[in-house]
Amino acid sequence: MASIYSRSYFTIVAVDAPDANHGLAGLPGTSLPRTYDMTKLDFSPVCSMIKAPVFESQFNIKEWHRRCWTFQERILSNRNIVFFEGRVFWECQQSVWTEELGDAPDGLVASRSSRRNLNDRYSFDFLKYPDLHIYSKLVSIYNGRLLTHQTDGLNAFSAILHALGRSFRGGFLHGMPELFFDFAMLWKPLYPQKRRNGPFPSWSWVSWEGNVALSLLKKSHRLIYDGQDFGAAIEITPEVTWYKTSERTGKRICIDNSYISFQLMREDSSIYLPSGWSRAKPAGSPLSSTTVPEDFCIFRHGNIPDVEFLHPVPVATEPFFQDSEPWSNRLRFKAERSVLYLGPVFKGYPQKDGWSNVWNGFVSSCLLFSVFDKQGQWCGVIHSNVADEGEMTPGQECDLIIISSGRAHRDRNDAVKVWLEEWKFVEEIRELDVYEFYNILWVENKGDVTYRKALGRIWKTAWNRQRIESVDIVLG
Repeated sequence: MASIYSRSYFTIVAVDAPDANHGLAGLPGTSLPRTYDMTKLDFSPVCSMIKAPVFESQFNIKEWHRRCWTFQERILSNRNIVFFEGRVFWECQQSVWTEELGDAPDGLVASRSSRRNLNDRYSFDFLKYPDLHIYSKLVSIYNGRLLTHQTDGLNAFSAILHALGRSFRGGFLHGMPELFFDFAMLWKPLYPQKRRNGPFPSWSWVSWEGNVALSLLKKSHRLIYDGQDFGAAIEITPEVTWYKTSERTGKRICIDNSYISFQLMREDSSIYLPSGWSRAKPAGSPLSSTTVPEDFCIFRHGNIPDVEFLHPVPVATEPFFQDSEPWSNRLRFKAERSVLYLGPVFKGYPQKDGWSNVWNGFVSSCLLFSVFDKQGQWCGVIHSNVADEGEMTPGQECDLIIISSGRAHRDRNDAVKVWLEEWKFVEEIRELDVYEFYNILWVENKGDVTYRKALGRIWKTAWNRQRIESVDIVLG
């Protein structure tokens, strides 16, 4: 399907249709006539205005916006003819034109009214390098949609994964990018979710139905130099060696979680750069008032000359190999484990309302809970899957395992603290210039298999005070 949509001349997107059998209004002999009344205001013989077009938003959602299978047709097609609110508009990678607005003459740049926002929810570029932010955006939007058959949770996203896999070395394991596996494991629910039926692993977002986000991604993964940031404000580093298992042969293979080897190239000039990469000074002046560090450099790749990177990444001169091996839904690894206790709701974390297709209405965001040790000392936070604190039991044991570590430095405006809420409000760590923490999973055991319950962060100093054991984990 990725090839079909990406190579189509254009795709007809029937947003107004309540189901797949509705058809398109205005086709003679096969459907009802189509009518569209344009609101026009005449101020004088030479001055007229029309009402601005109404585009899609959370306030005019159709059934099309709620369905998973319709998502990939809009994302992967280079050009779309969209039927929405009785109106037809054209959408391509650069512009959006509605039927009541005339096109710009040949040779002129599209006006602001028709120029497409390249960061909108349906924009997608077939890049030669892996863009983790695009992946995160697509996952969040897609997973907030609905399926008739929950077992299609990954099938309806497979075309998008196939397209992304052309530039993600190692591909995807149950929807998770192997190259950035530590980052992918940091997904969290935005609104309360429902468990999907099917053979999906608890450690992947696909096992849950509802909007998700990769925690701290905007501050922890910086790849493109934007003239303002000279690197990631939060550093994520591996603590675990992940293994996957072939269902066909039973062989265990180490997951290609090698993002850190590329990030180290930015700090250590003695590391040999991969083929095609070179170090250089940025072409323009920084957009911020911050002075550029004397040793700051950007990285360029010969096949992508117009992009300034903060560090190298694998670049696909040819599309990366798409792995067709059937992999088990269980991960195997060795991790540090400890038991802490659930505390009250973390009051410094604002609860916001947003639209949820799962609940078909506006709902409150999931709550953040504090975690304490047996002596009552604060240790960290847990991202829950509930919006009502009455659904959680303070004082219950939390079986926690480390999956990666993080390090954040204080900045002038305390902007990083907004992303690490506990750093801003918890007295024990508020004045630290450097906040070091572990990313952890709250897990539960069922027989020999461990399952994810929630994601959290634990202050390193607090973790090191606990009784810690090294355990072999089979995460299902």
